[in-house]
Amino acid sequence: MLWHFKPQGKVKGRVLYFHGNAQNISTHAHYLYWLVEEGFELLTFDYSGYGFSTGEPSPEKTYLDGVSFLQYGLAKSKKNIVYGQSLGGIILMKSLEEIEHKDRVNMIILDSTFDSYEDIAADKLKSTYLTYLLFPLGHVLMSDRYAPGDKFWNYRAPLLSIHFDQDRIVPFKFGERIFQKYQGPKNFWIGSGDKHASIFYQKVPKYRQALLDFIQSH
Repeated sequence: MLWHFKPQGKVKGRVLYFHGNAQNISTHAHYLYWLVEEGFELLTFDYSGYGFSTGEPSPEKTYLDGVSFLQYGLAKSKKNIVYGQSLGGIILMKSLEEIEHKDRVNMIILDSTFDSYEDIAADKLKSTYLTYLLFPLGHVLMSDRYAPGDKFWNYRAPLLSIHFDQDRIVPFKFGERIFQKYQGPKNFWIGSGDKHASIFYQKVPKYRQALLDFIQSH
């Protein structure tokens, strides 16, 4: 299921949006729809098993969905911003490794995401007293076959990483690690508080303007 929003007037660029895990495309589209009002195309989609998309979700299927989405979106535009939110971030990172038109990725934005299925699973098991002793199973039950590797970390497109310092869903350490591992030009926006993937839901003009300024400066 693909949604494509087009602005009125001149198009400044295209945003390819990989949304997070909860809910579906109809909810997540509102997170970045304000960019359409600022002159950007917005393309987003539901992974297999989400919303109206058929099938069952899995790291492999979401990765294949991501590759197809990028190949479609990048082939039809020359100025592209790829945006991965929460679960969408790790799907985006892995999908970027296998696409054509790598030169058409002008900017990567990773919002409150993680880089390892195994580590996030282990971290969740450690988060409560009842499951703490089971946390080693996170590395047994999950696989990082579809997690990003050197092909992504050596990308040269500018990266903007966004993470709240007390994120209650995806701990801040994952955002720090992603920022440290990325070898291209990069910036890190650190929010204060325990919110998760919500910086643009707040409708705070200064955040939105800061993103527009960042996009226009690269």
